[in-house]
Amino acid sequence: MSIGMASPNEQPQLVAFNKKDTNKMSKTVKLIYKSPAERYGNQFDIALIVITCLAFATRFWKLSHPDEIVFDEVHVGKFASYYLRQQYFFDVHPPFGKLLFAFIGWLVGFDGSFMFEKIGISYSKDKIPYVAYRSLPAFLSSCTLPIIFLTMKEAGYSLPASILSASIVLFDNAHICFSRLILLDAMLIFAIMCTIYSYIMFYKQRHSPFSYSWWKWLFLIGVALSSTISIKYIGVFTFMTIGVAVIINLWDLLGIERGQSIFIFIQHIIYRLFCLIIIPFVIYLFWFYIHFEILKNSGPGDAFMTTEFRDTLQNSSLVKQGLAVHYYDKITLKHIDTNAFLHSHPQRYPVRYENGRVSSNGQQVTAVPFEDKNNIWIVLPEKDENEQRLGYPVKYNDTVRFLHVSTQTILLAHNVASPLYITNPEFTTVPLDQATERHPYTLFQLRPTHNKAEDIVYTKLGILNVIHTFANVAMWTHNDVYLPKWGFGQQEDGGLNVWF
Repeated sequence: MSIGMASPNEQPQLVAFNKKDTNKMSKTVKLIYKSPAERYGNQFDIALIVITCLAFATRFWKLSHPDEIVFDEVHVGKFASYYLRQQYFFDVHPPFGKLLFAFIGWLVGFDGSFMFEKIGISYSKDKIPYVAYRSLPAFLSSCTLPIIFLTMKEAGYSLPASILSASIVLFDNAHICFSRLILLDAMLIFAIMCTIYSYIMFYKQRHSPFSYSWWKWLFLIGVALSSTISIKYIGVFTFMTIGVAVIINLWDLLGIERGQSIFIFIQHIIYRLFCLIIIPFVIYLFWFYIHFEILKNSGPGDAFMTTEFRDTLQNSSLVKQGLAVHYYDKITLKHIDTNAFLHSHPQRYPVRYENGRVSSNGQQVTAVPFEDKNNIWIVLPEKDENEQRLGYPVKYNDTVRFLHVSTQTILLAHNVASPLYITNPEFTTVPLDQATERHPYTLFQLRPTHNKAEDIVYTKLGILNVIHTFANVAMWTHNDVYLPKWGFGQQEDGGLNVWF
């Protein structure tokens, strides 16, 4: 049936077509419009083959030249060597791209002995399989061109438009250059184009939701997205691009003309969240799992990690340097966040601070970021046992006291406000002859920050909270504000409330 428009004074008229007329009309319409694939036939296939061949030719031609380290090959190649040597390193990019390079090195039998020290070093002299490394980005870059071509075709563009789009990248000098080097960029662009192509193929299935093809392309979008962000974090912009497209698509599904029930619409949202958020996130975490499983040995990235993490690495310098702490040993206590040592000196807190508050006028206890003889303390047992515990190891959760070596005074915390924070107790020291009288105020418990496989406290590896047992506060310092001139501009050391 067809409705023709009537003049203002006429009633709308219904014009009926019989089946024969309808068939003629459909044939007429079909003759008027043809899809690009129908219009150009196998010309699309021929163009695809030509573009693919040109892509491989331009990317692989004289791939071995130059036979020396170029630009950021010095970084990516070095990271691949660290993987092959299983030495821990730290990098700003996720591990997936570098893992692929390491996999290529492993396939060709490279042991990672070449460390890509600086630009200009020859590969040939050391017989490095650099051509195999360069073949990976060259191959992925070559595969990018047919994907661009197919993306334009599936999006409904003509053959000339598809050829032009692919040719712009095919003959782009910058794209050719970085595709022939040991870099991550060719991988990233390949993953981005796979994401866009997968989304277009998924969008074309919008009229047959929840079908096999619909699920297949939705899942492949998630895989491609995870690859993008697992190579470089700049891939988050691809996430945003696809996210905007998905939101627009969901908005269209809400249209009243669609006739979608709320239940079906919620299904659309849940399935998209699963395939486009959860699956990419799981795959992204999987590459980090592989990353940490491979890098079991100590390496140049140790310094960026926590002491607890470094403790898990084989041949760690911390493990080698760590010594068991015993009672009556001389030690220093270092604050992790500010790298400042617990410090004390004979000078005393002023009787009255600038704001009028009163102090204990006790010996100053501060924190300093440098080594000094006034940073040295002796670990004493909870009770004076005439050195009966001499040589016994100090264990986590032990209650101890600290003797300041230079001034021969005992560390103490009490109910007097610290100089800068009125809510925090002041730390000071008392002479040995007064320590017995004030014994409860000199006790500190050594609580581990994490569950420890061993009970004994070790130097270098001993990360713990020093808890004052009477006030229930943790020993703490900060560098937000420094002490005034009377405190020599050092960091305040006081007690921080512990919440359970």
